[in-house]
Amino acid sequence: MHRRTMLARVSAGLGAVALAGCVADENGDEGTPSESETDGGDGNETDGGDGNETDDGDGNGTAVSLADASLSLVHAGCGQQTDEAAVAFEADAGEVVVTGTIWGSDACKTARLADASYHADADELVVLVATEDRSDEEEMCAECITELDYEVTAAFDGGLPGKVTVRHSHGDDPTTVSTATRD
Repeated sequence: MHRRTMLARVSAGLGAVALAGCVADENGDEGTPSESETDGGDGNETDGGDGNETDDGDGNGTAVSLADASLSLVHAGCGQQTDEAAVAFEADAGEVVVTGTIWGSDACKTARLADASYHADADELVVLVATEDRSDEEEMCAECITELDYEVTAAFDGGLPGKVTVRHSHGDDPTTVSTATRD
């Protein structure tokens, strides 16, 4: 699979962007970034430097932080209104993998990763998968409920979260479809 190569490239690009914002403050002076400038800014990533430490299972008490998260659409086809997800903790790879199915109102819908955020105070990863229209105005779409099978991979530094909550949104209030705890 090319997932690790893609994650490495995305991580390197995000690091360069984050570094560019830390070179100068708004007056053009060099300086150290403030705490709000180092948290990723969009709530999707954390830098782990907030002093919250979590036992990663080996007793080292290292800071856990979300390094990257991405969604891959695995399959899309007509089906039923299905909202389900399963969570796997892959300690050797430093990843949490969520496989699931969300439904769309027609065949022009696709799944997207609306949010992935790690909350250190609760030692919890929250994943929000939503549907969105993938069509352009001239595309014809099948009029059927569409099952969208996806895989979300969340890479962590410093260990894995103790809990994962997966939510789905169809344009309304998100619904929790799965909660898993690490053994």
